[in-house]
Amino acid sequence: MKKKEFDRFVRLGLRRKEDAKKIIQSLVNWLITSLYVPDKDLIKAVNEELIQKLSLDMDAINWGDLKCFEVEELDGRWIAYVDEADPTAYNLRRYLQSWLTKWGWDVEVITEW
Repeated sequence: MKKKEFDRFVRLGLRRKEDAKKIIQSLVNWLITSLYVPDKDLIKAVNEELIQKLSLDMDAINWGDLKCFEVEELDGRWIAYVDEADPTAYNLRRYLQSWLTKWGWDVEVITEW
């Protein structure tokens, strides 16, 4: 859900401001899931072509358990914590933040092991 839509739903009483945490977490995890392709043996496998195109192969990432596990609001800005990636995983953070920004969300992504 885009931020503009979310704000409208809050004004109409259809959403609560607190719902933003779950929406952001869901968007981040959806973006992570989009980096995989279905696999008959593994259920999902990393989309190697896409990973290279986004330069994510340059980042240290545990693709087996990559996920957003927490979102918090800090000084009017959202922080999304992604587990199983090196804190220096610049390309992953850039990929996630750029899409969130396009959707109107002001989110900093922090990666950690």
